[in-house]
Amino acid sequence: MATRRIVSGKSVLRKFLQSNQNELAKSPILVVSSFVSQHDNPSQYTEKVDSVCQKLEFHTSMEFGLKTVSSKVSSVFPTNANIQSALLAAQRTGALTVIGVGSGAAMDLTKAILKESDKEITGILVPSTCGAIMASATSLPLILDTQEEALILPEFSDNKSKSMAVDPATVIIETNGIADIHKDDAVYASLAIGVDAIYRGDSDNGSTLLGLASKAIDEKDEKLFSDTLLSAGSTLSYGVAGSSVRSSPLALAASLIPISFPNASMLTFMASLLPGIVQIMGNPQQNLSIDVNGKSIPALASLMVHADGAQSVGTLMSHVKANQALWGCIDVEDSVLEAILHHSLNR
Repeated sequence: MATRRIVSGKSVLRKFLQSNQNELAKSPILVVSSFVSQHDNPSQYTEKVDSVCQKLEFHTSMEFGLKTVSSKVSSVFPTNANIQSALLAAQRTGALTVIGVGSGAAMDLTKAILKESDKEITGILVPSTCGAIMASATSLPLILDTQEEALILPEFSDNKSKSMAVDPATVIIETNGIADIHKDDAVYASLAIGVDAIYRGDSDNGSTLLGLASKAIDEKDEKLFSDTLLSAGSTLSYGVAGSSVRSSPLALAASLIPISFPNASMLTFMASLLPGIVQIMGNPQQNLSIDVNGKSIPALASLMVHADGAQSVGTLMSHVKANQALWGCIDVEDSVLEAILHHSLNR
């Protein structure tokens, strides 16, 4: 993945915009922001997302007089239609900078624009949720295929390979502007990603992530927490580059969240897989300082939503195999994914 510049701390957004004001003023800025429904999300979540989006709008347009054009994403995951609409807005206005602000959907939509645009566009990511921080560090965007009811990689134009890392971007993390919801789930999800990475042979990144996540459980340090999520995002493998294997938490999330767990966040779903992943893949460091079967970890079965009742592991695996075909990726053995699901559902 291309190296991204990380700027973090309290009230760093204004300082960054001020120090780069002359460069940003050279062309219009496409602002990709999240519109989060208050009906579907806790108030503290929507307030944080809205606050950061409004702060960016104030600093860019009112304080520094920068010309902006808005593109909003209201869904949990962006779609191909969102990408085409945003690209059209950038083309129509001549925007050479795109700022993604708010949720993970805004991060992924921004990365898709950077990847697909035929112009050299500067990307800036301003995450305001735990999931958005992780998404800001991943190498490729995820989008929702509404027909297949699955998360897939965007259909990039013929001259662009989906295995290529996204263009470099600056990530701005206001440590006092991150929604508190899902913080525990974010750490558990990071542990799941780390254990899986070591199992897949990515020992260096996996061990680093486990070290950060283990500390983040006990230490209430905002920078350590954001570093953990950034490490988790960069450790995720998409299974499309050479012989790399797709991360198991990502494989199961991409296959199952839209169709079987539509009310679960990405982080909560991945967190619920931790017991199964540790049971099947092992505890590589033998020192995870949590009870992986404890009540603080969300139960996968409680997250399932289906009109006909709970789906069997066999049915869930059929969705996984369909998603593998859509991605054209390499996963760990089906028997391993099946065992993770079985243990996580029956804990």
